[in-house]
Amino acid sequence: MRTIFDRLGVPADQRTYALSFYPHRKCAFEVSGDCRDTDELAWAEETLRVSRSRVELEARLTIAEWGTQPDEPAIARTVEGFGALMRQLHVEGGMYWKWADAAAGNPVWAWNPDALIKVRGPGYRYHAVQREIADLYGFHVTEIQNGSFEDGTANWTVTGAAQPLPLDEPAPWRGANFLRLTGKLVGTPVRVSASTTYTTSARLRRGPAALTIRYIACAGQKPKPTPQMQVFRYSATSSGFEAFPVTYTTPKNACWIQVEINSLTGVDVDDVR
Repeated sequence: MRTIFDRLGVPADQRTYALSFYPHRKCAFEVSGDCRDTDELAWAEETLRVSRSRVELEARLTIAEWGTQPDEPAIARTVEGFGALMRQLHVEGGMYWKWADAAAGNPVWAWNPDALIKVRGPGYRYHAVQREIADLYGFHVTEIQNGSFEDGTANWTVTGAAQPLPLDEPAPWRGANFLRLTGKLVGTPVRVSASTTYTTSARLRRGPAALTIRYIACAGQKPKPTPQMQVFRYSATSSGFEAFPVTYTTPKNACWIQVEINSLTGVDVDDVR
């Protein structure tokens, strides 16, 4: 594609390169036994960095479709890490796929169901990857300061107890720390646009807990229409950190929001964004 663009004289900032990408271990399809294996995220990073180096920095690099390796045991973690990698390398994401042939009954196609977004059957139950996709594709506010608590509780007001601890999960893209909270955590105000739908997320563990979005109006006015805040309840569904994305629409005269997280029994918090 670059050769074609070069021959046509297309400016770099008007070029789009599209990829199909399915993260997998380096040796997932190697049968010779001579391959030195690398996990799926490290191999995806190396592959994407090479792809990015082959196109101009000004060009748009987009992944038209992507998905997860069928036997990967930690689908949600792979999606989280791959999303962080796309943001880091300025790669746009497209449609998420999980290939399966449920009717065939062939064990080759009986892939990890956690790669699915919706649980098969009646109702609206979702796998953990659904929350990762909602977080990755949501329209987030401008950067929340110290959202991974690398500077302790700087830019946050604590009521109760909040202890920064070393991150005990293999997710280096979040930083090195998380916060163990019993009480309430209030962030500094973040600028927003009025009447706009945003997604704000946090990585939570243990709980239960509540994530509150508090609206602050322009020029000292009261937010209209009410409510002046929205509360989202979190209950743990696994023993590890889980994405907890919430979606809300700001009032018509809102200029700022504040993010609050509280738990009476204790909750671990990381990667608020």
